[in-house]
Amino acid sequence: MKHSVPGHWLVLMVSLFLRAATVWAAVLHVPQEFPGIQAALDASANGDTVLVERGTWTGLYTSPVHSLTLCSNYLFSEDSTDINETVLDGQYVGTIMDIVTWAHNTFTICGFTMIHGQGTRPDIYAHCDKGGAINMENGSNAIIRDIVFRDCRAPVSAAILNHADVCGAESTGRLEIRNIACYGNHLTEPSGFNIGCISIRSLRNTTIINQVVYYADDSNSPPIYTLMHCCPVEPPGVYRSASAGAGCGRVLLGVDLN
Repeated sequence: MKHSVPGHWLVLMVSLFLRAATVWAAVLHVPQEFPGIQAALDASANGDTVLVERGTWTGLYTSPVHSLTLCSNYLFSEDSTDINETVLDGQYVGTIMDIVTWAHNTFTICGFTMIHGQGTRPDIYAHCDKGGAINMENGSNAIIRDIVFRDCRAPVSAAILNHADVCGAESTGRLEIRNIACYGNHLTEPSGFNIGCISIRSLRNTTIINQVVYYADDSNSPPIYTLMHCCPVEPPGVYRSASAGAGCGRVLLGVDLN
């Protein structure tokens, strides 16, 4: 004999499951619970938040493959002092943050000042660049918001952000950038080819850019270089190269994300 679950019980069960999933997400505090940021990232689970106190944090970091939010207290305070005084310092050793999320997971980073990132050029071929502050592995999804990028550098391009596979194909991941300030970022060996402090090479995805303030007097390269297959827009101040391809990407600027 077949028994069915009454509709109201099914709704209740789903509701309890979703509520439990929300409860399981944790807030991991640095340094109260974890001595450093990478230790908290390594201990995190899907949907967690790593909350970092004010101070200067030196080191290079790698995101987890699952969804996670990494933020200063600005996430709750909305006090810009938390951005200015919570500093991620790469000490010109390498890329400050490598984002390596899988599938539909999204890594969110917010409320920091990121300084002294050092991008690298592991090969002489075009597009072989790692971003100085942030590098996104092909297919990774990220939200980058409420960040100050200062005094980061790279040899040829992407002193701040590289959104593409290093020495490989364009990225298929989704990227949202909002409320960003950039100054004092430099390319140490600008080639004149595909240069930009932010390099976005995108395929079959959407990139949203909102409220990016770029101080050109303090830098020696254009703010953004994008290569978007079938890219439908070319806003002023954004450098674009488009080519025919099987996929199609979109760049949306000035989009209200709230």
